[in-house]
Amino acid sequence: MKPSTFTDPETGRTIRRWTSGPAKDQHLYFTSPSITADGRWLAIISERTGNPNVGVIDREDGAYRAVSRNENGLLRGYVYPTGGVRGLAKGSPALHEGSGRLVWIQDDALWTGWAGRTDPPERITALPEGWWSGFSDISRCGRYAGVTVADPAAFVDPATTQGEQMRAVRIRFRDEALQSRILLVDCDAGSIVADVAVPFWTTHLNLHPEDPFRTVLNMEGGSVGQRIWRLDLRGKSLEPLYPEIGDEWSSHECWDPQGWFIVYHGGKRDGSEVWVERRTYDGRLVSTRRTTGVHLQHATLSADGRHFFIDCQDGTIRRWGIEDGSLETLCRHDSGYDDQDAHPHPRTAPDGRSLVFTSRREGSCNVYELHL
Repeated sequence: MKPSTFTDPETGRTIRRWTSGPAKDQHLYFTSPSITADGRWLAIISERTGNPNVGVIDREDGAYRAVSRNENGLLRGYVYPTGGVRGLAKGSPALHEGSGRLVWIQDDALWTGWAGRTDPPERITALPEGWWSGFSDISRCGRYAGVTVADPAAFVDPATTQGEQMRAVRIRFRDEALQSRILLVDCDAGSIVADVAVPFWTTHLNLHPEDPFRTVLNMEGGSVGQRIWRLDLRGKSLEPLYPEIGDEWSSHECWDPQGWFIVYHGGKRDGSEVWVERRTYDGRLVSTRRTTGVHLQHATLSADGRHFFIDCQDGTIRRWGIEDGSLETLCRHDSGYDDQDAHPHPRTAPDGRSLVFTSRREGSCNVYELHL
């Protein structure tokens, strides 16, 4: 169906509905941009053919085109425990906003295609067979892709939900001393240029904007003692980004759009306070904003670095001022958090004039854009 617009009932802002239909559509995971730098293409993951595929929407006329050519269903992975041994990993797609290059994992291999070109997708390189993937990243120069995979021995217990997977895998990693592997792939050469093992389950990987051999990653498993780590793929040095305190938690670390800071959110384990913070790669705290009574799920930084965008459990997307602490409701997402595909994950467009988010407000997952 053609895109349409409507007015948010709470704020009066204009929202564009890019997709509409019974099949699931979602924008890319929020650690990756979804809109190209020229504003022409919107990258999404769509199940409209019966199989998940990476595709793009032409923002000039709303036309959709599939980029990947997956016909084997969903590949099992982090937060997708019911997938099969072949298919497309829905957590893996990432976009290089400058060139329009897309990368994704399909059938234990890394693939690439292009937002603005109709070339057939190309297989870049094989990945460790049978290992379970998480969320991938692509370097600012567009040449390197960062991939995290986990030992399949950790996933022998049957799981049908993310929660079941989280509990079982964390225990197996701890009790059996299993490892994840951080891979850096040269997409132009078609080769893996770094392969470093880490002694815990890693599902989120972020490449340093200026040096892709320096990475920020997580320890997965829910309430872990130390969530955010930095890893130098050259020297293989692994250390906490900063020492996390026992009665606090942190989550969803990612680079800001300009690549200056690592952004993450956290809170007290008793729920009494939440915050969003920025740190440099060496762990120095740049800013923190704290509040009570707000139950946020994800946080990203605005294109100009002046605000955080957060999606909240009350069904709203809000803008949180870094300098003055102002908290403004931008619109209602009216989605849910019991299905990974329905997470709103607001992400700013490169020009800073809009936010892309996903919602199942009308029953199925669809992609929306809020005009700021």
